[in-house]
Amino acid sequence: MLKQLGRTIYRTLDKNKRFSIISIGGLAIGIVVVLLIVLWIHDELSFNKCYKNYDTVAEVMRNDFENGQIYTSPILPIGLGTLLKSSYGNYFEKVAIVRSQVESRIIASGEAKFTENGFFMQPDGPTIFSFEMVYGSQNGLKDINSIMLSESLAKKLFGVADPVNQLVKMDATWDLRVTGVYKDMPNNSEFREASYLIPLDQYINGWLTLDSWNNYNMKIYVQLHSKAEYEHISVSIKDVMKPYSDISKPDIFLHPMSRWHLYSQFENGLNITSEQLKYVWMYGIIGFIVLLLACINFMNLYTARSEKYAKEIGIRKTIGSTRQQLIRKFLGETFLMTVVSFALALFLTGLVIPWFSEVTGKELSMQWNNQWYWIFSLAFIIVTTFLAGSYPAFYLSSFDPIIAIRGGSRTGVYRAFPRKLLVIFQFAISISLIISTLTVNKQIQFAKERPVGYTREGLISLRPGSSEFYGKYDLIRNELINTGVVEDMATSNYPVTNTLGNNRGFEWDGKDPEFNPTFNTIDVSYEYGKTIGLQFIEGRDFSREFHTDLSGVLINESALNLMGLKNPINKIIWKPSNNQEIKYYTIIGVVKDMVKGSPFEPARPSIIFPSENNMSWLYVRIKPSISANAALPKIEAALSKIMPSTPFNYKFADQEYNAKFKEKEQIGKMAAFFTIFAIIISCLGLFGLAIFLAENRTKEIGIRKINGAKEIEIILMLNKDFIKWVAIAFAIASPIAWYAMNKWLESFVYKTELSWWLFIGAGIISMAVALLTVSWQSWRAATRNPVEALRYE
Repeated sequence: MLKQLGRTIYRTLDKNKRFSIISIGGLAIGIVVVLLIVLWIHDELSFNKCYKNYDTVAEVMRNDFENGQIYTSPILPIGLGTLLKSSYGNYFEKVAIVRSQVESRIIASGEAKFTENGFFMQPDGPTIFSFEMVYGSQNGLKDINSIMLSESLAKKLFGVADPVNQLVKMDATWDLRVTGVYKDMPNNSEFREASYLIPLDQYINGWLTLDSWNNYNMKIYVQLHSKAEYEHISVSIKDVMKPYSDISKPDIFLHPMSRWHLYSQFENGLNITSEQLKYVWMYGIIGFIVLLLACINFMNLYTARSEKYAKEIGIRKTIGSTRQQLIRKFLGETFLMTVVSFALALFLTGLVIPWFSEVTGKELSMQWNNQWYWIFSLAFIIVTTFLAGSYPAFYLSSFDPIIAIRGGSRTGVYRAFPRKLLVIFQFAISISLIISTLTVNKQIQFAKERPVGYTREGLISLRPGSSEFYGKYDLIRNELINTGVVEDMATSNYPVTNTLGNNRGFEWDGKDPEFNPTFNTIDVSYEYGKTIGLQFIEGRDFSREFHTDLSGVLINESALNLMGLKNPINKIIWKPSNNQEIKYYTIIGVVKDMVKGSPFEPARPSIIFPSENNMSWLYVRIKPSISANAALPKIEAALSKIMPSTPFNYKFADQEYNAKFKEKEQIGKMAAFFTIFAIIISCLGLFGLAIFLAENRTKEIGIRKINGAKEIEIILMLNKDFIKWVAIAFAIASPIAWYAMNKWLESFVYKTELSWWLFIGAGIISMAVALLTVSWQSWRAATRNPVEALRYE
């Protein structure tokens, strides 16, 4: 039976090559999109599942109460971790305190030196996160002078040899002994950037103790005895931090690892659906819709050819075939065509995956060894078979045998209506995707053009991270300026492109005692404003000519509005220091808001402090008249002369700023990618229908040409239906896309507006694509010899 079915299907495919290629090709393209989306979603859903203790690891978090709002944060004082370990150890199998941010440090061995990202963590950290060891053991952080390396960094430093017990130098200062090498963490994991691990004691040595409560710069991870204990322990530890916090009385709770990625956002203390989870749902829906478009193509082309099948169906019914047998026949044909399409899709997906991985920033690959992948594939083929084949099977098998043998099927409006409806649906989806893609790109461009409050062009940043850098500010600055390519140089304790450093407890005249806002704070050298190009609204910049400027501050527009100060210059603000001594500061200048955090969010209220201390970040302003290619070698030579052990790893400020758009740009590229595929699928279906309709009207076209109809009139006659269908699709798609994009834009504070030209542009694009698709076939039909047309069939 299968052999006979196979022969029948082969004859059907061979007899209708064009329609077979279009049907299988369209279905294959739809399956490619689905496979890529499934791989992307699988990567999202498997985030952190590389850790063996996935079900029992949690992060300690806090809910702060500020001015009637609840703010959730994972950044905690080191003292809390020590307290949980010593007084609540019976709740946890292990506790590890980890530096809250990834650290960029110079790791060197002999002549090999690299700037790498890594973490300072307590000894139980590698065990909690089940780092897979290549050499050594997970207990490698017990000695303060130890270091554990990732496999890739170990190979860069030592080749393929076992590096355990070898010495490396960090920041040209500390000699550390390699105690272990672990496999690189996958890209969809919490510690994907961990090229090295160093004991936390090395970080806090000399300036912080394990019992400190006044510095919020740590994350705390715990491993529970059982997954079921989360809620109970969260209630038990809720108030442990209140006696140690003077300003805020935060609630403490546990956030399970299973919710770190897709449930990482909090709003007023409540865990809400993250934007990333919304994208998972959105792409899942898009995948289903694109597959539906491909199945619609199949249905449309199959039913459009119904007249070609009519006599065969009538004869089969006359000689005794039941409707159930015909349904099985048509579903069998669809199944085998789906299998062929799936095989072609697997091949195409393998070709596209490297590019798609680059676009999405993920490490995607075909899951050949995953049994669930094959179960999904089989289920997918069956579902696709019924989606694509059920309507043709039930439709074709319902033909009346007498009418079918006479060469007809169904007549009237009913026969064409489903086909028109499906084409309209296809183009409505395609137009909606076009509008969505244009909106995403417009929002990204809108944010990119936002004033940032400083001059990014020609500004480079470095983090020397070496003892050779400290105490040599004037020497380095003079050396750089003497190169003739540098306008100025400055330092700061935090990068200009992030919002690290936040403090509360500032006071000023007229402030409500109950009002206790948080300010983003940064320490800078005197030349910072000139170097990065701060834009002043009032007052002046710091100056070395005024020693009193060490007690001066700059504030931004948002801070000025928050404070409600009139004539702010020379106004005093104050704050208790760590020893409760009150420090007073004079406002000497007000600057425009700097976009340091998300470019889609409002700037934070900020206070800038001058400092003569050593600071981590170095900024260099290249002269506008000098090209970067000419300036960088001279800057590198000047720095290498003073800091020979420090690699010249620089970043352009505009590149760092543009990196903030990476995630949204990936979303935009994916939307464009799926839109293009949806349009291709729709055009394939349209092309197939154009061929069919032109064939059906061959004699009519011949008669019209003999009676004097011009070619352009024939083309317009054949195209007018398609134009009408696309116009109806546009009318349906526009309000749907407007609603969906408005909801999406609501998630941004700094956002663009939906413009009418987006919709007009989408309509023009879809109309142009439709006309280009069908016009070629219409032109062929219109230019055909009328004599040949009259002899057709």
